[in-house]
Amino acid sequence: MKKLIGLLVVIFIVSTGQVFAQTTTYKLGDTGPAGGIVFAQFDFFGYHNLEAAPSDELPRYMNWSDAVKACKDKSVTVGNKTFTDWVLPLKEMLNLMYVNLKSGKDTSGATYTPVGGFYDDWYCSSSEVNVSDARYQDFGDGTPYDGYKYDVSNRVRCVRAF
Repeated sequence: MKKLIGLLVVIFIVSTGQVFAQTTTYKLGDTGPAGGIVFAQFDFFGYHNLEAAPSDELPRYMNWSDAVKACKDKSVTVGNKTFTDWVLPLKEMLNLMYVNLKSGKDTSGATYTPVGGFYDDWYCSSSEVNVSDARYQDFGDGTPYDGYKYDVSNRVRCVRAF
């Protein structure tokens, strides 16, 4: 799992060109620097984390291309710092959000009270299956599925690495 998360960070850093210095230690469920919720931690050139936006994007339901654009265009200002490095999560990130924030039992097996206000509904990932389908995940029971990209029936929660 650590290798997978490390690979996700490499992909994220390469695709965004951003490298982050970490001086604060975060735990799962903590509020991140952009006001999101920390849902993954990994050791990759120091401490790094992933945070999910504190709420779903609006409109409530989007198709895949609108979801990608909504996250790319997302901008959050906390104090005097503006965060514009949000992306639609990869399917692996989406699953970590479900497990570590919504399901009630994290990857280490510890039980917790769900946080983040996730709905028992389908959420969109950036992972493409083919030219017309993408990967989605049911946050009611954690089931992943492949579906048509242009179906307007999926919720969106953007993520960022720090």
